Amino acid sequence: MERKVESFMFWDIIIVAGVFWIIMSFFSYMQNVQIRNIYKVLEGSSGKIYFGRDAGIFRTKYLTFAAVNENGKVLDARKLKASRIVTFARTSPFPELIGKDLKALRTDEITEDKNIAMSLENLVKNYRKYNKVK
Repeated sequence: MERKVESFMFWDIIIVAGVFWIIMSFFSYMQNVQIRNIYKVLEGSSGKIYFGRDAGIFRTKYLTFAAVNENGKVLDARKLKASRIVTFARTSPFPELIGKDLKALRTDEITEDKNIAMSLENLVKNYRKYNKVK
């Protein structure tokens, strides 16, 4: 009799884990759709697209995207905020970044949110890395 109870508990745990896996897969798919949409919007800006991220395992993920011309000036920018399971990923324009020069960008002038500032620092680092700017 005890063996049947243990067996049921095992399968209950497997089913719950499977349901959570399916839910997380759905939210991950929706986040990828949002990222593709951002790339489609920024492709029309006739500049190279760079991104920065500030992501943790159990905290909200912040991604910033910028279309940048050959001189380092930001033509268009977007930011994406995504949680793991709780909410859908939300994109929004990032007008504070538009028109700024990535070569001389100071993140504390643009935002006070430390997570967005970290993703901006990562964006600038990626820009410098791929354009060999010091």
